[in-house]
Amino acid sequence: MNKNSKIAGKINQIGNEVFEKLKDLQIPPYPKYYHDTFMDILVDSNDSEIIDMSKKYKYLFLDDEIDQNLKEGCLKITKDS
Repeated sequence: MNKNSKIAGKINQIGNEVFEKLKDLQIPPYPKYYHDTFMDILVDSNDSEIIDMSKKYKYLFLDDEIDQNLKEGCLKITKDS
């Protein structure tokens, strides 16, 4: 397994943990809740590779882009209708 697929596997594992945790807490997996829980689990993992990647590529781990995409999508739907 190469380094990239190893990191991708770890991120997918964290993603699955997030869904399980939110399900156990009976919290809907809305983007904000998912993001906050994901970042908590990521930091708690103490995995230096993923933490370094989250610092190097901050834009991948911010929920601002999600909010912007959601706003643009809503605006497009509103315009189309």
